Parts: sequence; C-alpha cells; structure tokens
Amino acid sequence: MRLTGLPLVLLATLVTASPDYDAVKNILASHQRHHNLVKRDLGQDASAVSQQRRIVMFNDTATISDIRVQLESLDKTISQFGRGSSYIESAVDIGNNGNGFLGYYGIFDDKVAALLEQDPRVDVYEDVKVTLPAYGRSKKMLKMASKYSGNLEEDNDFSFNSDSTVSDPLTEPRDFDIDFERLKSLYSDDGHYDYEVGVSYENLKVSQMQQHPPRPKPQASSRPRRQPQTRPQPKAQPKPPPKQQQQQQQQQPRPQQRRPQPGRPLPGRPQPPKPQPKPQQPQRSQQSTTIPAHMLTQEKTTQWGLHRISSQKNTVSPGVAKIIKPYEFMIPQYDTVAYVVDSGIRITHKDFGGRAVWGYNAIDNINEDMNGHGSHVAGTIGANKWGVSKRTLLVAVKAFGEEDCVSVGTYLHAVNWAINDYIAKGHDRAVINMSVGVPRGFEPFDRLVRHAIKVGMPVAIAAGNDGRDACNYSPSRMGNHPGAITAAASSKDDRLVRRFAGWMSRGSNFGECVTVFAPGMNIESVSHQSDTGTDIMSGTSMAAPHVAGLMAYFQSISDQLLTPMQLDYLITHANQGTMRGRLKNSPNRLIYNGL
Repeated sequence: MRLTGLPLVLLATLVTASPDYDAVKNILASHQRHHNLVKRDLGQDASAVSQQRRIVMFNDTATISDIRVQLESLDKTISQFGRGSSYIESAVDIGNNGNGFLGYYGIFDDKVAALLEQDPRVDVYEDVKVTLPAYGRSKKMLKMASKYSGNLEEDNDFSFNSDSTVSDPLTEPRDFDIDFERLKSLYSDDGHYDYEVGVSYENLKVSQMQQHPPRPKPQASSRPRRQPQTRPQPKAQPKPPPKQQQQQQQQQPRPQQRRPQPGRPLPGRPQPPKPQPKPQQPQRSQQSTTIPAHMLTQEKTTQWGLHRISSQKNTVSPGVAKIIKPYEFMIPQYDTVAYVVDSGIRITHKDFGGRAVWGYNAIDNINEDMNGHGSHVAGTIGANKWGVSKRTLLVAVKAFGEEDCVSVGTYLHAVNWAINDYIAKGHDRAVINMSVGVPRGFEPFDRLVRHAIKVGMPVAIAAGNDGRDACNYSPSRMGNHPGAITAAASSKDDRLVRRFAGWMSRGSNFGECVTVFAPGMNIESVSHQSDTGTDIMSGTSMAAPHVAGLMAYFQSISDQLLTPMQLDYLITHANQGTMRGRLKNSPNRLIYNGL
C-alpha cells in the first residue's frame, strides 16, 4: 500500500487511528440507532427516571481495549436475552477520543443488569433524579412569605437620591471591544487549541491581574496644574539656657552603663536624623491605590446581590424590598464563555444583548426554555443589567423540560457535551454552572466534575435547598475539591437562609462541603416568558450563578489564563468573616469581587 501523495491529515489519521476505539464507536452507534427507533415508535421519554436504567462506569485503570471487550461481551448478552428490552442510550467520553471514556448509561432488563453487576471492570449504579433547587415567587407566595421573611412586597414608595438613576435594561450594552461574533462562529467551525496553565496562585490579588497601561498625559489646552498648598510649619520652641540644662543633668541620676543592643547606635556617637513620615492621603478602599480609575466602572442596580458582592461591608437594609445601589466592577478585557447546563435560555431576551446562543439540547427538539430556571440563572451570570459578568457568552445546554427533575443519565450526557465543546472550540476562559442536585452521593456525577476541572473548567455548584448537610448530596459534596465551588445561599443581612418561602419551605444546605456563601434570596433576573420581562426566585440555584459569573469576571480582567485552582483561591480568600449567625459548620466566606 503506497501512501505517497496523501494529505497530511489522512496520514495522521492512519497512523493514530485506534482499532479498539473504532470498534467501540461502532457498537455505540448501533445501540444509538436502536434507541432512536424506540423513542420514535414507542414514544419513550429518555429524560424520565426509569427503574431499568443503569449508569455503568469503568474503573480508572480500564484501557480502551478493556472497554472494547466489555462492550462486545454486553452485546452478546443482549442478543442472547433479546435486543428489544436492553440497549445503550449514550456514552460519557471526555474528548471524544477514547482516552477519557468514563462509561455509558442505558435501559437494561433485570437479567442483563445482574450480569453487569458481576463484571469487575465496571461499577453499576441505579438511575436517580436530578432536581432544580429553586423557589419561584408568585403573588400567593409573596403574601405568605411576607409574614415570616420581612417586607418582601414590592414598594414603590422607597426613597433614594434624586440624582441617582437606574439603567434601562433595554438600552444598548456598553461596548467593551470584545469580538463576540468570533465566539458565535465557533459553533459552526470546529477548532482546538491547547489550554495554557497559569502561574502559581499563591499571594494572587485582584489588583495584580492586569498590567495596567499608563494613563494618557493631559494636552496643552487642559487645565493648569493645581499648586500644592503649603502647610504652616510648627513654631520652634526656645531652647533652655545652659545653666538650667546643667542643673537638670545634675539632678537626674546617672544611668548605668549597659551593653549596647544590636541595631542601636553606640553611646557617644552622633545619631543620624530620623526620617520624617510622609503624610498619608485618604484612601477610598484597599484596591483604589493599585487599580487605575479609568479601568473601573459602576452601574446603578436594584439587584441587591450585585451590590453585595462588590462591597466589603453590608449596606443593604433587610426590610426594604427595593434598593438602588451601585455595582462596581472592572472593565473586562477578554472574552469568556459560560456553559449553563439547565432548562435552556431565552436567547432572544433583550437583556442578553445577543450574547446567548444555543449549544445543545439533550432532552427534546424544542430549543426553548419551558421552565424559566435556566434563563434566570443565565441572567445572573451575564445579563446586561442583572448579570455579574457583563461581557460573557452564554451557551445554553438544555437538560430539563417543564418539570423540575430529570434522569441523571440525561444530565450527565449534557455535561459531557459541554466539556467536549469546551475542548473542541478552544475556549481558554470558560466556566460551567450546575444549579442542580442529587439527593444523595452519586459517584458518576462527582467523577464528571473532577474531569471538567482536569481539562481546565471551573465548576459552580448549588449546595441544595433541603436545609441539610451538603456533604450528603451530589455534586455539592465536591465543594472541598479545588476548582469546584459549592455555594450556599445568604440573605440580605449576611445570614444563612433558613427558609426560602415561609414556614412551609426549607432553607439552604450547609456544612463543611460548602465552599462559599452567595446571595440567594429574592434574586431578580431574566424571565423566560417575554423578551423584556424579569422574574424573582430564591434558592441556592441563584447563589451558584453569582459564583459562576464572578469566576467569568475574574477571567475577563486577568492578563494570564487562570486555572480552576487559581480561581478557587481568589474566591475563597476574598471576603472572609463577614457572615453572621449560626452557619452550622459552614466556612465564613462571602463572595467578593475585590473592589
């Protein structure tokens, strides 16, 4: 066989092609065709939780050859008992190259499932449901919650300064010179670039993220320089006469001669004059002396969470429903991407400014947000008015329909697509938000989170809304893993939320697996019902996008590519010790953007 004249790409394919991986793909393709026929003919809902669905995960030591042998053995077993009742729905393959093949999930009858559980190469898990931890705020719930949670009614008779204005959400967003059309084009043209690892994250500060360019010098026609005001010098006191000095020296006892201590001048030698301390100028904040003013900006907002994460001290009144406070942030310099694995995004909403795109639909063929949870979460991450990171491309990865629960296999499939898309598109600055929870520990979920961090994607996770220990839930129990940040919900008065919607509801999860606290009570954001509407929700699902938006914000202002561990360090070492009340073994950390 002569290879002369073949393209280099074909030569590389012939050299690097793995026959084991090709066999694995052929087996999975045959099962996928059967799965599509079952969905079309029988109308089975692949997103619903099924007692016959199993999640099969390979051991860490399994090679692609072991995976091929196991799938071939499974094929023979299914053919023996009848192919109609057992099939593979999808596989979890990080990188789509076989090197990151984690496992697969599908429908298997009892006989096939029993043989799978006896296989030492795999671990078999039963299907569980993934839920959305959030509470909406209807008019009926407002009346009930106002009796227990303070004044939650919208009150138009609130006072504020007459010169303060609220930015219109329908106005055009500020131009930050970031090419989002290039990012959008990546969803039709594939590309792959290596993720560069940043420097060490010790002693990393927000003020050191950018190499600040010098400010422009004033022109000749500018204002004249202001002359510095000279302060009056204090009057010199008259020296005592020499006779009085001699009398004072005679009255005072003669000091004992001691050995001079190191660092002090020897007696009898002239001492050098002490340097006079320079007058200290009043500082606005700790970062104001290192961040130039032309790189800072602020916007008036009624979303108390945005103001809280940009303030070291709490100035929000818990009893006031509406506030008008500034949200201060640095002007972004680099484009970022946020994967919202949720119920979808209403990408036509005007508050997104054209920065929301559809990435993948793992549940149906309707690219719409039928639930509202995903649009609200995406708005908190990066909407023009309600978002933390104002210039982030929001990628919708739909894993939920109208219901608030879905099969864990469907959600793992959606997360797997997001990780592979991050690798294929070459996004060097990206985050993934998981405002979901499994009501028990689930190792396949945790394993997928670890692989996302391994390829360079930091993960924001909701702690859960059951008022229990977050260490008993997945993926919230991954909060102690560097790069995975589990967010519990805080209220306006910097306390752990005990109840989200009155006495009948529960509060935020807590415990040692919580990484930080973030605003999660009565958060206003984008609505899925119209292109201009807003909605108010509560829960740790609202706290996690504050963290995801803050990670994207740190990436957008940093000259270096921050690793998930560096972002973890920045967020966990910011505003410590500001939470109040009983935290139930949770760390006293509230997220803060450093300004």
